[in-house]
Amino acid sequence: MSYASASPALSTRSVYRNFFRTYPSEISVNPAKVELCKRFGWKKMASIYQTEEIFSVTSTSLIQLAEKNDIKITVTLGFSANDDPLQALVSVKKSATRIIVAGFYSPQGRKLFCRAYHLGLTGPKYVWIIPGWLGDHWWIDPQGKGVTVGNNHCNDSIMAQAVQGYFCMASLSISNRPEPTVSGMTSAEWLQLRNQYLLNPKAYTGAIDYASYSYDAVWAIALTLNRSIDQLANIDRRLEDIDYNDKEVLAIFMEQMRSLEFLGITVRKFY
Repeated sequence: MSYASASPALSTRSVYRNFFRTYPSEISVNPAKVELCKRFGWKKMASIYQTEEIFSVTSTSLIQLAEKNDIKITVTLGFSANDDPLQALVSVKKSATRIIVAGFYSPQGRKLFCRAYHLGLTGPKYVWIIPGWLGDHWWIDPQGKGVTVGNNHCNDSIMAQAVQGYFCMASLSISNRPEPTVSGMTSAEWLQLRNQYLLNPKAYTGAIDYASYSYDAVWAIALTLNRSIDQLANIDRRLEDIDYNDKEVLAIFMEQMRSLEFLGITVRKFY
């Protein structure tokens, strides 16, 4: 059970039979990207991404969805973590495409935007759509040295100009539904408790952005175990005595997890 894995590949049940998550696949935000284009009448977009599975599979899915909605993908190019994204960006510029959907982790994103700035691919005439989970001020070099890629250098001020006005998209981490969740609390009440916890200067905040997903993951595990008790009794097993190599027990847990559906802080069903 994962509370932070977004790779679309993990949804391949034939490969990852025992994997479940409360955090949605990165593909889940593709419809929002397409709807944004439709809302503003944008008919063309370019897709540029770091060549990691999470981004390449998401890009492929986006292309298929865009084409179904009469949006043309003019350029689809990837660049590796060690690559200079210059040539990919030159192709985008030659295509005269103003809407650029990009997928990357922060270090490569900084290189991408620094190059884009010097190529004139940023500013009010361009729209960038990027992942929404990169973190605050992801474009600032954590070592304070700015960004150097090829013969271009961008200090913090230039980077702030380069990224100004981008759209970022991520799954909703806290439901806006008003009814109580499985815990008896509404999402708003849970959020209030979380904020109170964060007032403690000693509060652990290492993965605070994933707190709601991890909370629902714990509930999912608890409900799965609870729902398995009767079935385990039918084969003379108890939760207290389970052997992690027992395939019969695993099959029961898998059956219960697959059918599990509840109203949580973030989700009603699993991925």
